Amino acid sequence: MITNFVNKFIQYVDSGYLSSHEIEKLTELLPSIKDSQQSRLIQKIIDNKGMVKLSKADHDTLQRLFFDTNILTHLQRAHSKTPKTFAEQVQLLKNRNLIINDENQAELILSRLSYYHLRGYFLPFETEHILNEGNRFEDGTSFDDIYQLYLFDTKLQEHIFASIKAIEIYLRTTLIYELAVKRNIYIKLKLFAENWQKLSFSKTEKSKLDDLIMAFPNYKAVLSKLKNNGLLFIDEDKHVFVDILQNKKFIQKTNDSHPYLDSKNFKDSITHQKSLDKLISDLSKSTEIFINHYYLFYNAPEHPPIWSAFEVMTFDQTSWWIHNLKSVDDRIIFDELEISDSVMKKLTRTLVVVRNIISHHSRLVYRNIPYFDVLPENNMLNDLFVRKDKTSFSKRLFNLLLIMSYVMNKINNNNEWTIQLIGILRSASDKQRYTVGCPHDWETRLNCLVGMLNEK
Repeated sequence: MITNFVNKFIQYVDSGYLSSHEIEKLTELLPSIKDSQQSRLIQKIIDNKGMVKLSKADHDTLQRLFFDTNILTHLQRAHSKTPKTFAEQVQLLKNRNLIINDENQAELILSRLSYYHLRGYFLPFETEHILNEGNRFEDGTSFDDIYQLYLFDTKLQEHIFASIKAIEIYLRTTLIYELAVKRNIYIKLKLFAENWQKLSFSKTEKSKLDDLIMAFPNYKAVLSKLKNNGLLFIDEDKHVFVDILQNKKFIQKTNDSHPYLDSKNFKDSITHQKSLDKLISDLSKSTEIFINHYYLFYNAPEHPPIWSAFEVMTFDQTSWWIHNLKSVDDRIIFDELEISDSVMKKLTRTLVVVRNIISHHSRLVYRNIPYFDVLPENNMLNDLFVRKDKTSFSKRLFNLLLIMSYVMNKINNNNEWTIQLIGILRSASDKQRYTVGCPHDWETRLNCLVGMLNEK
C-alpha cells in the first residue's frame, strides 16, 4: 500500500499538480522530519508547489520518508468537498483574489470547459501557498488572463500535434526500412569486406559501380576497408559496390520481409516478445483490408510482412520497437537526422508522452516535460538548448520545440513548421511564453536554427 501511494505521489509531483491541501499538509509535516535530505526535498516540493522533476535519488529519499513517518495518515483524509454551481465557482475565484470583469462570461466559459479543467492554468498566476488560506492569485490577475493562457495552449497543442503525426510516420518508415533493407545490405557488405579475397571477379565486375549505397553514409568504414585492400579503384565521389553480392556463396538468403519476427534484431528478447505479442493481438483484431488480405491468401509466414504489419501499431508501440532495436556495429540508424540513436530513442518516448497529453486534452504549458537526459550531440542543437544547470526552464517545453523544429525541417526539407511556431510565440504574452520555458532570446535561438538549416 505504501509503495503504491509513493508511486502516485511521485507522479503528482512530476506533473506539478499538488493541491493546496497537500502543500499545506506537507508544510505542517516539515518540522517533524529529522533527516536533512528528506527535509530539503520536501521543502523544495513546497517552494515549487509541486513543480519539481524528481531524480532517482529523490525517489529513494521519498520511499524512505514515507516508510519512516506517518505521512500517509497525515496526508489522507475523507473527501468532504461538495459540488458548486458555476456562480459559486465564480465567487470562489473572486474570493481568491481573481479579477472577474464579466461574471456571466466567466460562468459561460466554466460551463464549457469546467473549473477542474481550467485548474491547471491557474498555477502560473498563483502566489505562494498561504497556510490555512489556500492558493491566492497574484495581484492584478484576471479571469481573462487564465482563459487566454488556455487558448494559447490549445493553439500550441494543435501545432505540435500535426508535427508529431509527421514524425511518427517518419520514424515508423525509418524503422521498417532499417529492419527490412538497410541492415541486410550492411551485413552483406560487411561479409563481402571480410571475404572478398576468396572470390574471383572479372574486369567488368570490378569496374561495375552502383549508387545503391549512396543513401547509406555509414557504410564508409566498410568501403574504406575494401578500397584499402585494393579492390575498388574508384572516384571519391562515387562509392559503391555491386549487385553481384546476391550471387556469392558466403551471402545467405534472408527473409527480409519479416525481420520483426527475429529476436536477434533486438536488444532484449523478453521486451521483443511482449511487443510482438501485442502486435499479433492487434493484427488479429484489425479490420484493415490489407491485413485481412494477407491472412486470406498467404499461409507462410504466419503474419504479414513488416511494411503492412507495422501500419497497425500505435505510436507508443512504435517507440518501444525503436527503443529495443539492436544497433549493428557503430552505425547510426537515424543518420539522416544527424542525431544519435540514444537521443532519438529518448525523444521518441518523450513525444509519445506529449502526444498522450494532447490526446487527453490535458495542459501542456507550465509542465515539466519528460526530457531525454542528455543534449543532442548535434552541435547545431547543442548550442541553442536551454541548459539544465542554468534555469528550471530546461524542464519545460522550449527545448523540445527546438528539436522538433530541427526534425521537421529534416523531414519536410523546409522551415515552414518553425516559422509558424515563431508566429504563435510572437503573438503570445510574456507570461504565456514563460509557461513554455522560453528564454529571453527565444526568437533569436529559433531564427538562428532556421538560418543554420537554410545554409546546409
